[in-house]
Amino acid sequence: MRHVAATLALLAAALAAPPAEATFPYPAPPAGTPPQDYAAYCFLPTMSPPVRPSDFTGGTAWKLTSDQSGDPTIDASPAELFGVTGMSVDLAWQITTGRPDVTIAVLDSGIKWNDVGAMMDLADKVRLNRGELPPPEDAVGHTKPELPGPFQNPDPYDLNDDGVFNAADYAADPRVGDRNGNARGARDRFNRLLPGLLAAPVLADLDGDGRLEIIAAAMDRHVYVWRADGSPLPGWPKFTGGWTIASPAIGQLGHRRVVAVTTREGDLWVWRIRGKRPAWFWPRARHDTRNTGLFAR
Repeated sequence: MRHVAATLALLAAALAAPPAEATFPYPAPPAGTPPQDYAAYCFLPTMSPPVRPSDFTGGTAWKLTSDQSGDPTIDASPAELFGVTGMSVDLAWQITTGRPDVTIAVLDSGIKWNDVGAMMDLADKVRLNRGELPPPEDAVGHTKPELPGPFQNPDPYDLNDDGVFNAADYAADPRVGDRNGNARGARDRFNRLLPGLLAAPVLADLDGDGRLEIIAAAMDRHVYVWRADGSPLPGWPKFTGGWTIASPAIGQLGHRRVVAVTTREGDLWVWRIRGKRPAWFWPRARHDTRNTGLFAR
């Protein structure tokens, strides 16, 4: 499945002395500077105190600040790193705020997909794989090479010419949108889920009509159900709050048939269903174990 979702790490502030916003973009390139010339402008002014975002307080400041402890004994001790309490990221920003052509491949703590505020911060910060995506289009379907310009960045994927290829370039693209209305997991015009699945879907009758539905647990922390015609089953998707990395289980629990999923975070979710037909796991749907194409139960 194609990913048309979010972006890279935007760790920068405006090139002015006033406090920066909590979520700020890379500094804007100076007039006449190509936006892809990141080294020419992706840094903050050298000043004291450093330019910091407006939410640089509490736990965030403790981890990132270059401030000292305020205790003279500690602040004078080399063994205590002269009392610096954080990682001095605010000083590192004076050298570089990071740049869009650098990809960070490890996120130890995961991402809060169900936290709207956190996702607003991340929306334009996750790397997009252009090998899996078509070039962005404007509202009437024009790609960048089809537009008159002038443009400073020749990259056909940087539709808004800001030097960054990210979700913002698809902002007006008619093929992309929040078509399921939950403001989290976007779907494209083919009703395909974004950003995708980690586990195989399952086929089962969930509504008791004798027909099989497609049940899929997605990376956006929802369990989706589609009918054979691609339409969503009423009452679904269901929100789990965590990643599901195994296929949903369909079976008998007491006197009821249920759908059950587990999340990476250790939660078990169970929903009652009305269907009676047995479930098939997608890799073996209408196949036997040797993939002969024969119907197997």
